[in-house]
Amino acid sequence: MNGHRAYVTSQITLSGSFQTVYQNISFSFLFINRIHICNTSASPVTVQICFVPQSGSPGQSNAALWNFTVAANDFIEWGKDEILPQGTTISALASTASVVNVFLSAMGQ
Repeated sequence: MNGHRAYVTSQITLSGSFQTVYQNISFSFLFINRIHICNTSASPVTVQICFVPQSGSPGQSNAALWNFTVAANDFIEWGKDEILPQGTTISALASTASVVNVFLSAMGQ
């Protein structure tokens, strides 16, 4: 992309099956600034996040977080300095649907 840079943001509420948080189709590389995961429920919830290569499927082999517990009414932030190549999809699910919000902040180049 000849050095073109752009900010990327995404927000999604997770379900019990893998969903796309963001798919890097426009940039040679995606530089993640932060992934913020918020559990809005009164119970702990487990979360799975995968960095899925092009033509792949989410699973333990490409997990960035696997069965990670987010405490009740709490959040985690992570992901700084992760660099994902073009074609990579960030996929996520939660053990309880509709109670976990994921926010992505990144820079594409």
